[in-house]
Amino acid sequence: MSKRKVPLWGNPRNFALVDTDATRGATIGENVYNADGSLFEPGTVATPAAGQASAVVIWRRVLEIPANVRALENTATTGLYAITAAGASATRTLTSTTLALGNANGVAGDPAINLADLTDSATGTFKLITRDQYGRLSGTADGTTSDVSEGANLYYTDVRADARITLQKGQPNGLATLGADSKLDAGQLPALAITDTFVVADEAAMLALVCEQGDVAVRSDLSTSFILTADPASVLANWQELLSPTAGAVTSFNGRTGSVTPASGDYTAAQVGADPAGTAAAIVTATITDGDTTHAPSGDAVFDALAGKADDAKLSVVAGLSANQTLANATTTKVALNTESVDTDGCFDTATGRFTPTKAGLYLAIATISFPRVNAADPITAGKRLISYIYKNGASYIAVTAGCNDSSTNVVQAVALAQMNGTTDYLEMYARRDTSIDYEIAAVGTQFSAIRIAA
Repeated sequence: MSKRKVPLWGNPRNFALVDTDATRGATIGENVYNADGSLFEPGTVATPAAGQASAVVIWRRVLEIPANVRALENTATTGLYAITAAGASATRTLTSTTLALGNANGVAGDPAINLADLTDSATGTFKLITRDQYGRLSGTADGTTSDVSEGANLYYTDVRADARITLQKGQPNGLATLGADSKLDAGQLPALAITDTFVVADEAAMLALVCEQGDVAVRSDLSTSFILTADPASVLANWQELLSPTAGAVTSFNGRTGSVTPASGDYTAAQVGADPAGTAAAIVTATITDGDTTHAPSGDAVFDALAGKADDAKLSVVAGLSANQTLANATTTKVALNTESVDTDGCFDTATGRFTPTKAGLYLAIATISFPRVNAADPITAGKRLISYIYKNGASYIAVTAGCNDSSTNVVQAVALAQMNGTTDYLEMYARRDTSIDYEIAAVGTQFSAIRIAA
């Protein structure tokens, strides 16, 4: 059978050998028709590429669509497309238990992958963290000292604190010990001076005081003072009267007490002995001195004894204030004693507030100062103090300090024994307050007194 050459479509230089009796082949655009009888054009199969007049689709590929393409055509669900086998496919959605995923199926846009938020379960500042098998932080929890090695710095525990306290009890530079009564052990306290002084009207008021052992009550009804020697203050036997060493002092004269001025008729001849030569009246009204033979016959035992006692008379003084005196804080201030009720030898100077005895000897001096609050409503502040001083020759001789109490008036009393030379030695009274509220020196209750008790 003879052959003939047939040019190839789109490649005219090449050709195929075809039997001369073979049916002529179909050519798209010339003699290939659609089912409706219309001519099948190349453009209906493929769109020409840029720069080409037309596109050619190989007929075999049009008829034989790949199985994977048909699988994609048959996919009905949305999501990320995956070929699972030849001609088989499925849609997928990203999932994770540790990551935060956004648009995991890709339908609304590109998937977003982030670290998941971690719930913080710890509430304190000391936290424990938990990590997963990949070393990522997966959780938190509150920690305790049990989760950390103790090391050299020991943790606080009640047992350790109690042991430390027990070790320090009653030790130097340690802790004071409280007794069963919740008070400090007396054996651990230094010797205490008088702490508080109270002015009371009578015994009932004294027994009603809320005070402690060592406190002093000044009884205005008896003009004397009592010190509490034992608790409680409500028991009269626990109060010891403070007696001034004034043996032989006169408490009353001819039925009269206080500052007594001699008067006519105080003595009779029978009281002073015989009346020699009828001169008794003149004798008893005159000053008798040792060796006096004018008013007392020499050798008369009675008159010689009276004359000798004149030199041993108890020189004494009692001075006070005519009005309240202002007292500046943290300033040691002289008490301006400008009145006197007793001055046996004229030794107290009300202009200077100075006592200068003219007889040498041992003197008992008492400085009692009443400190009222200027404003009774002011609150008492702990740790504040009031001080009463006795000065000798311009320098502090003795000072007594008392803490402020809740009463509106505090009384502080200083007592001293002072040896005086009878010429230049002198005594004065000073006061001081170290308080946050105002106190003054009261005229009532403030008094300086002194008496010669021994030559």
